[in-house]
Amino acid sequence: MTDNSTQNSIEDSDFELLTEIRGGSYAAFKLLFQRYYSPFCRYACYFLDDEVAAEDIVQDTFLGLWEKRKSIQITDSVKFYLSRSIRNKCLNIIKHSKIKDGYSAAIEERTSPEIDQIEYEYFELRLQIENCIEKLPPRCQEIFQKSRFEQLKQKEIAEEMDISIRTVKVQINKALQLLRDCVSEFFPDIRV
Repeated sequence: MTDNSTQNSIEDSDFELLTEIRGGSYAAFKLLFQRYYSPFCRYACYFLDDEVAAEDIVQDTFLGLWEKRKSIQITDSVKFYLSRSIRNKCLNIIKHSKIKDGYSAAIEERTSPEIDQIEYEYFELRLQIENCIEKLPPRCQEIFQKSRFEQLKQKEIAEEMDISIRTVKVQINKALQLLRDCVSEFFPDIRV
């Protein structure tokens, strides 16, 4: 068990590394990667129960950090930011897997080679919505998922994320508008 001073020291060190990474220091990036790679792989494997997929997720998360190093805004600890990103990616993989499995099962259950057009369009729309949700800005996506998938009330989201209820409302409205725009690109006849 680490005491608060040790934890604060690690967090301070992480922010120093992040500052160097923003400046383009590959050595700082490598040090942060080495510090968290193994624990994050175990964490991702907890969700996915697949070591290779877990490693891919962690590597992809660190790659995203490197690619967005100049614009990334981290207000919490670097470790928390990375672990939340990994968790969200794992949950997205699980959701996509369930949708694909359900779609495959629905096709296999049919004795007719023709797929009911309405059912097909439903699955297609659902996959598109999932893709659109992934395109939301990270904070907006997190708030939207807490609201719609975790069924949290706006007040609960605000308390959990330490933000105002107004910010939650604005982010949910923003997410809904972006989803409408995104979905309408692919399904112009559908009103979301």
